[in-house]
Amino acid sequence: MAFYGEMPDTYQVALNIDHPFIAGMINETETKEKDELPQYALDNKTLHQLIDLALLSNGMLKGEALNEFIKRNYEDLNADK
Repeated sequence: MAFYGEMPDTYQVALNIDHPFIAGMINETETKEKDELPQYALDNKTLHQLIDLALLSNGMLKGEALNEFIKRNYEDLNADK
């Protein structure tokens, strides 16, 4: 039984691909090779923000990830001034 406790959580995300913002992200990734996509996802701040907002809206953003989200948004807010 301990084996199942060590398995990572998985999440399913549904996106409205008709939204211009999401459609733009899809178009941007169509030019990339399949092996480039994981690094693109890691480096893309907008994608990271979207995932964090989805987790936050479902009460799933906690601990260090929540602290980083708040810190990142606070810094972005102050950078605009």
